[in-house]
Amino acid sequence: MNDPDDNLNFVRPMRAPIKVAIVDDDAPMRRALARLMRSAGIEAATFTSADEFLRSAIRQQVDCAVSDLRMPGFDGLRLQQELTKSLPYLSLVFISGYGDIPTSVRALKDGAVDFLVKPVNGNTLLAAVSRAAERSRALKGRTASWQPRITSPRVSATAQTNQAAAFP
Repeated sequence: MNDPDDNLNFVRPMRAPIKVAIVDDDAPMRRALARLMRSAGIEAATFTSADEFLRSAIRQQVDCAVSDLRMPGFDGLRLQQELTKSLPYLSLVFISGYGDIPTSVRALKDGAVDFLVKPVNGNTLLAAVSRAAERSRALKGRTASWQPRITSPRVSATAQTNQAAAFP
């Protein structure tokens, strides 16, 4: 009865489409990932290396990045380190055919949203990209709906300081 479509005064908030960078040295994989993203309404820009992505002005326009772990030059973990310095809000999803537990744990501890093993299930990757974009937008201040909350009055001063530093 209170269907928003029946009310002409109701305005649905419009969300900007997700913009993702795909960083992979394997051309067929880059094309397949870009097609998958575009089929879901996600804008995709592709890069052959981490260095190419870091030199691109587009890096400041994307909501998240999907990166292969092993690439010539420097690998995905080094890309993650560089992004932490230059774009600390940018969330990263790793995909790899060489996933091992210590590497995936390191990537996740260093802030990756997900670490997926190739061959990647399309729906799983799209869900990870959606989470990564939401996280990046929140950290960048684009999403008002996501705010850190202190739920306990017993939070230490150190925890409050860390929270303030992590969420500008």
